[in-house]
Amino acid sequence: MILKNKFAFGIVLVTVMVSCSDKKVSYEQKIEPPLVGSALAFDLYAYKQDTSIRIATSKGTLISIEPNTFAHANGTAVSNQIIIKVREMHTANEIFKSGIPMSVDGARKDFLQSGGMLEIRAFDNKEELVIANGKSIGVSLAQFNPSNGYRLFHLNEHQNWQVNDTFVVQKNQRKKSGLDKIINFFKHPTRQNGLAGNNEFEIVANVKESPQLRAFQNQKWRIIDGTNPKMVQTAMRMSWDDVVVKPVNLKQKIYRLTFTRALTVQGSGEQNKSLTVQASPVNVSDTAFAKQLINYEETIVKMNNEKLRLEAEADMVSSFRIRQMGVWNIDKIMNKDELTSVSLKFDFEKELDPYVHHIKLFVLHEDDNSVIYYLPQDWKNMKLSKVKRNSLIAVLPGNRVAVVDANTVKSKMQLGGSEINFTTKIDYSTNTLVSK
Repeated sequence: MILKNKFAFGIVLVTVMVSCSDKKVSYEQKIEPPLVGSALAFDLYAYKQDTSIRIATSKGTLISIEPNTFAHANGTAVSNQIIIKVREMHTANEIFKSGIPMSVDGARKDFLQSGGMLEIRAFDNKEELVIANGKSIGVSLAQFNPSNGYRLFHLNEHQNWQVNDTFVVQKNQRKKSGLDKIINFFKHPTRQNGLAGNNEFEIVANVKESPQLRAFQNQKWRIIDGTNPKMVQTAMRMSWDDVVVKPVNLKQKIYRLTFTRALTVQGSGEQNKSLTVQASPVNVSDTAFAKQLINYEETIVKMNNEKLRLEAEADMVSSFRIRQMGVWNIDKIMNKDELTSVSLKFDFEKELDPYVHHIKLFVLHEDDNSVIYYLPQDWKNMKLSKVKRNSLIAVLPGNRVAVVDANTVKSKMQLGGSEINFTTKIDYSTNTLVSK
């Protein structure tokens, strides 16, 4: 009798497990990072409510917040320090890591492709704040791609995208001004009275525009290579783009000073002009001049790093004002007519049942900056492009991912056929990266 009961219990248990595994998981429209521990991070900024703050990101985005902008949800004023959390998404990989849905709503009939997305939130301790009545925040969102046909969307209640307002495309003036200050080293040089009889001269420049030359203020140089002093005198009156100081013979204190300037010549395009002079420092101790060189070289490194940072910023920005916190997106509806329906199969299905493990498959539309996820019941009717870059990421148990890169997807799609079998690359880390 006991054996019969155990057998009966086993049948019931198997039946329950089978019924659970056959149950289809439904789609949810919410912000949910697909990988534990590797969600796209926020940058944090702290300030006081009675002051203003300007947040400039590495991508070129500028956020301007005036005093007394925020309030508690019940409308009361904020007195404590405010923490601003900001993250922005400009690639399909960044959108994937953020977990922000790109379907317009839960019906999943239309999907958005992004021209730049920003999530901004404000907190008093752990309490999320709102923008006070009558207040707004100025945003200039970095724009790396043309925005023809795009509109400004807001993710309402973290679920549905709604057209909210308009935006204006402008040049990133901060980037231009910053690069000008670095590149135009001798924007406003001071006119010299001429060279002394012993062929001495000074590098004279506006140190605000040319901070790397602060180290050589009041430092005189003596020409030792026979260069015509009048030529050097004329050169010191010109506006140069750069100067490089390099040692030639440290024992004899000989250095090479190279001045360069880019000129636009009609009919010939841009040409580089340069002047090179070998000279020795005048009336300075070895220790003092060595310190000058170190200061000069350290400043050059800092300026080069800043130049690289500025060059990575977007050339254009989309400017608008927001009256709600949350996720804002420069978007347009993806053209589904450009996509082809195919049925997909994967090698990991030999060991894992997608239904039992509720595996989500993400299509990263890399050229369109969009991410769409599919549950196993829809893998037989996937939408992929034959010409644009699509990569695939399946999130597996244990925070693993199975990846198919865009080149592989494209080659398979161009071969044609209604069913495609993919061999994946399994990644056991939480720092999954795909091609940009």
